[in-house]
Amino acid sequence: MPSPPMSFQSGLIAAIVLASLVVAAPDASAATITATSGAVSATFTYSGTFPQSRDARLTITRAGKVADDDVVSSKWCGHQCWPDLVSPGHSVLHVVRLSQQGPLAVVLDLYSGGAHCCTVEQVFSLDTSSGRYKKFEYNFGDPGTKLVALGKGGSDLFLSADDSFA
Repeated sequence: MPSPPMSFQSGLIAAIVLASLVVAAPDASAATITATSGAVSATFTYSGTFPQSRDARLTITRAGKVADDDVVSSKWCGHQCWPDLVSPGHSVLHVVRLSQQGPLAVVLDLYSGGAHCCTVEQVFSLDTSSGRYKKFEYNFGDPGTKLVALGKGGSDLFLSADDSFA
């Protein structure tokens, strides 16, 4: 059997190279969200679309050094939570002071999915003895929540509603 013409072989090689580049290309739906205040910076990254997202991570740096870097997971929805992107112009990542004299904390707004569920707030508070951040989770249910500043130099607090009305 005669071998295929050279132009066919060249075309086949080019198609294989192009296909391998498409397979190895970075996910076009990858996203990075960053929030900074003072010496604290937080970066939330994920790829894919929620709830089938992959590689959701939160990295917190303090004074330029990584203080926490972990996969995003919740006791209410495991790795299936996604950023609460419902409100236009609303950031899902915040660096705020939750107590007037306390250190800056990082807050990540997540949604667990479902018709009547659930806004999950992950709060990462600095453990001054270790220099690392500890995660606390709050489930605000169907009404959700938003952070409200208590005036200049004050702290922020969560504003929500009674979930029993849902």
